[in-house]
Amino acid sequence: RLGWSVDIDGDIAVVGSEGQSYREEVHIYRYNSVNSTWELEQTLVNNNVDLFDDFGHSVNVNAANGRIFVGARLDDTSTDQGSVHFSEFDGGQWVFRELIRTGDGGDEFGSAVDSDGDFLIIGAESEDTTSNHSGAVTVWRHNGMTGVDSGYTLEQTLKAQNTDGSFDIGGSDDFGFSAAIDGN
Repeated sequence: RLGWSVDIDGDIAVVGSEGQSYREEVHIYRYNSVNSTWELEQTLVNNNVDLFDDFGHSVNVNAANGRIFVGARLDDTSTDQGSVHFSEFDGGQWVFRELIRTGDGGDEFGSAVDSDGDFLIIGAESEDTTSNHSGAVTVWRHNGMTGVDSGYTLEQTLKAQNTDGSFDIGGSDDFGFSAAIDGN
């Protein structure tokens, strides 16, 4: 299932796929302006030995900052807790920097991912602290470091709210099923 998820920014395209023998992969393409073609630059695979973590269910590329984020919404540290894999371009290849996690089992953290500048948002469509499958979106900020010290810090958790500001606790909202950010 090549094209499970797709993002493009500048001359970089990131494509999630189910891969060979159900091995989930993310393919990184770079546009070659001389040949007017997209060329495979690197393939990322889930380093977790478990299959069916949905690695690549969501992808995001931030070309200006040389960052790629890959959601694995069914990552099984705790049953379907989910995670986001953060990789950074070091000038020659994409290098894994951090495994981002929060919450507990069943949250499907990483069901959606988007970034802009130093901000990253991550959907957890099944997060259920308010009610069953109410969902949440977490906002993260880059720490300003590069190389092995590059990483993200949780800034805020957003939940669905009613117009009066109270939390929408009806359940099954799946808030965070999709998410986008533009600016801060």
